[in-house]
Amino acid sequence: MIHLLLNTIALEPNRWTKEKTAYFRLDQLFPKLAKTGFNQLELWQYHISEKNKIGIKNLQIKAQNFGLYFPVIGIYPKLIYTKKKRTKELDKVKKLIEYAKILNSEVLKIFVGDISSNQITSEQYYLSVDFMKEMAGLANNAALAVTGEIHRKTLFDNIKSCRKFVKDVNAANFKYCFQPYDFKDTGKMIKNYQSLSKDVIHIHFQGKKEGKSELLEQADLDYSQFISKVVQCKFNGYFSIEFVKDCVVKNPKLFDLNLVLENAKKDREFIKNVLNDLGVI
Repeated sequence: MIHLLLNTIALEPNRWTKEKTAYFRLDQLFPKLAKTGFNQLELWQYHISEKNKIGIKNLQIKAQNFGLYFPVIGIYPKLIYTKKKRTKELDKVKKLIEYAKILNSEVLKIFVGDISSNQITSEQYYLSVDFMKEMAGLANNAALAVTGEIHRKTLFDNIKSCRKFVKDVNAANFKYCFQPYDFKDTGKMIKNYQSLSKDVIHIHFQGKKEGKSELLEQADLDYSQFISKVVQCKFNGYFSIEFVKDCVVKNPKLFDLNLVLENAKKDREFIKNVLNDLGVI
């Protein structure tokens, strides 16, 4: 079964600031999200990480009142720390895993570090493997899968590096969150997906045209063709609309939540129509 999610990072104009202080409180978004029909969400880490346990429980109650669910939580762990800094980072991960269980989540989506595969040292690499092994084990104990996001400037910045790191971590619950490396070449996107497809349980969608955010249907990439190939590969998991047209603004005060949600709805309907034409829904 394919689940269709909206990533709350699309609704956050402060996503790339150093502080990562959320401009919108998550529960403030619930009424409009429910009204627009998005009942499954991928949560941006910083929409929940500053809350305490009671705050997370209250958030879950409010979400249930609006019929909202959180199958995926996206987090950004540092993999190369040692000693006290490593312990502190692992404690953050443990807290987020605890929150994921309270929120009835099923997947932790992670950035696989923040160093490119061709720049990481041997010592840093094996620190990353060790941290990832421990994180995957903690997640597995909580019945959570972990998906590493295909992304430049991480250890998942090319297919060969993806495979090597997954093999070295050797954890059955460590899978892939697929997205293209560039947003122009449909053939390359499909080829990369097919090479990893048996371990992909999560896919990020974002439309781009000439480098700028655009509706999926108008994007340089042919997402209809891509979705068709994904279905042929018998995908079973989460389609997550990550970024949408008009969600990137220079000043948070210029962020138009209603417009962004309308564009997200258009992307959702596009995906649903493609799946319907393929006889999936």
